[in-house]
Amino acid sequence: MPPSAHRPRGVPPEALAFASLVACADLMAAGYLLDLAGLSMSPLALAIVFVAAFAVSVFLFARASSGSVKTAHFAGFIGVTVLSTGYLLWLASPSFLPVTIGPDLVHHLQLIHLIQRTHRLAHDPALTPYLLEMMNYTPGSHILAATLADWLRIDAVRVVQPITAVLTGLKMGLLYLIAARVTESSRASAIAPLAAPVLAFAPAVYTIGSSFHFFYYAQIVSEAFAIGMLLAVLCWQQTGRRAYLLAFGACGVGAFLSWPVWLGPCVGILIVFLLLGQLDWKERAIAASIALVPVALVGVVHSLIHAEGGRILTSSGAVTAPSVEAFGLGFLVVAVTGILIGAFRLRAGLPVVVFLAVALAQSLVLALLARRAGAASLYLPFKMMYLVVFPGAILGALALTWFADTVRVRIPRLRAVAAVVPVIVAVLIVAGRVPRGPQKSPVNEPSYAVGLWARDNVPRACVDYFSTHWLTGYWLHLDVFGNPRNSDRMRAESFEFRDSVGKWLEGRGLPYGFVENLADIPRELRPDITPIHTVGSATLVRNGRPSAAGCAR
Repeated sequence: MPPSAHRPRGVPPEALAFASLVACADLMAAGYLLDLAGLSMSPLALAIVFVAAFAVSVFLFARASSGSVKTAHFAGFIGVTVLSTGYLLWLASPSFLPVTIGPDLVHHLQLIHLIQRTHRLAHDPALTPYLLEMMNYTPGSHILAATLADWLRIDAVRVVQPITAVLTGLKMGLLYLIAARVTESSRASAIAPLAAPVLAFAPAVYTIGSSFHFFYYAQIVSEAFAIGMLLAVLCWQQTGRRAYLLAFGACGVGAFLSWPVWLGPCVGILIVFLLLGQLDWKERAIAASIALVPVALVGVVHSLIHAEGGRILTSSGAVTAPSVEAFGLGFLVVAVTGILIGAFRLRAGLPVVVFLAVALAQSLVLALLARRAGAASLYLPFKMMYLVVFPGAILGALALTWFADTVRVRIPRLRAVAAVVPVIVAVLIVAGRVPRGPQKSPVNEPSYAVGLWARDNVPRACVDYFSTHWLTGYWLHLDVFGNPRNSDRMRAESFEFRDSVGKWLEGRGLPYGFVENLADIPRELRPDITPIHTVGSATLVRNGRPSAAGCAR
């Protein structure tokens, strides 16, 4: 029988998944290399790279797939990806502006906007007071956002939330594909693997909170590549096709250029199976070269140019601490059960168990390093929990599928319903733990519109902020108005409503004020303010008795 007879008809879902990830990774790498060569990151050039990488990858991974394309698995992947993306977009509707209560968004937007305006990365030391640690940040996710905004001819602030929604949706689709491979010996067909993406939403403070609470933009982008690397290892282990090692390498480049912390578990699982697999040393060396050399080269180049980028390992900030409540008791029970089943009963689940074990081990090592360094928090160790959720969901689905198969065998009368049992249980575990309506954000349309007008019509350093949430003023001051983060004002400014009111009552106010809701202004201040531009509930006002004519930035 000719080799072509073994090739699947149609495009396997893995081919679409890997093509999407490889295209994004190649776009990031191309932009990075263009800047490294002193050239502009042309949106047209990057569009050509993206389309070409996607097309070539679909062809390559379709040829690499073995067996026939299962229509149910293809439909499951597309359905999970689309529904998850749609749900997350609905949570951010109707504006689709970023939803967050933390400052990370603003810092990411500063770098994204610099790239969108200049088509270059940050090199001039004069930018340091504005960008601070973002000067040395791995810029892949920022190149992606700036390029997409250029293609659509819109401000990048309008694309970052949709990007997180699409990539989180893709992550859920990847979880489905991994669960389908891990449970392929099950009789529950393509239905049971749906439990994995459903379970992933149970720890909503991690899965949804990463973009709707703290807005860890780069981390979210990197997570998609990390889960893609896990799928690549599974595909390579099961088929032996080197194309999946190429996918691993490309996703590794994407993960490094976005947020390199996730590389530990991904590289760890590959090394484990390179060492334990039935390969000769020549084949191991070839496989390691294909998979690891690309990310190693990018890592060396970035480290040489941005030596201070390693400070990310000692960074700190707000993060969700792990707890039974954060994960959910039901999620923990099925995940731990899945670990036992994957480690001792079903060999197909072993890669996911190893991935989870390496992630937890990395968290422990980071915690020990943080304690030895005298760090005030366990920021990065706790950050690892955001990644742990995904293998935990896969293993939870494995446990539920094993249970369904046991019921199917022992109680023949329940064969017809056993296939949907994992999904039903997963839905019950998730019930009540996810948001049920669009989320409000300090970054909103009226504030954005007034901020843009103020940027063009008044001195950008001469505005006080009367906003419901401090983040609105923080965002306007740094990102929209372009004031420096490292300044005397920033060291004293709280952006709290009550503090701005106190300044104006004491005659220390700046010439202008951004007011999110005029009705909130105390009566004592109203005689001294004059509205000069209003959009919706937000207004820019003039101070009748300003005290700072120079307005130091």
